[in-house]
Amino acid sequence: MNLIYMCVFHQKSYINLLKLLITSISVKANINKLTTDILILTTSEFKLLIEKELACFNLPIYYYELNLNSIFEAGCARLNIFKYENINKYNNILYLDTDILVNNDINILFNLDISLDKIYALEEGIIGHEYCGSQFFDFTKLDTNQSAFTSGILYFKNNEIIINLFNSILSHINEYIYINKNSIPICLDQPFIVYNSIS
Repeated sequence: MNLIYMCVFHQKSYINLLKLLITSISVKANINKLTTDILILTTSEFKLLIEKELACFNLPIYYYELNLNSIFEAGCARLNIFKYENINKYNNILYLDTDILVNNDINILFNLDISLDKIYALEEGIIGHEYCGSQFFDFTKLDTNQSAFTSGILYFKNNEIIINLFNSILSHINEYIYINKNSIPICLDQPFIVYNSIS
């Protein structure tokens, strides 16, 4: 089974973006409803609003409710995917930001033979930039111009390697933000994702 998931928290305006994304999936993605589910991570309050907005779509849409309050918690919500109670149903997992539009057959991705130990993403930026974790890398060992990636689209297998990676990212966030009381990066959780994935 395949899973496409996205997160809607903090601002009701994101529900409008979500509806555009779901519309694009409905029209362009050629979803196989027997092999692919859509999961929306959101709050119980937003779930009611989202269900109303998406009632017109004939898609296998499910919900995972999380009680998150801050922008930073909302940004990190995608990292909680392996806590979803039905996650073991899925082999391939695709995360999409709500400002993404799908313009082609999504099965092109799901039919790829991807590695168990990699996260697939869109190349963007360099690790020498704060959006991509420059505050964490040791540049005596790495080139600041090494390519980085955006965390707006992430594709990966459901296995222990990726689960451990997500747990490492969450631990790093907890230590850096909540234990050591450092400032939240301007790009929220992306620097943590990029740094830990490349490391």
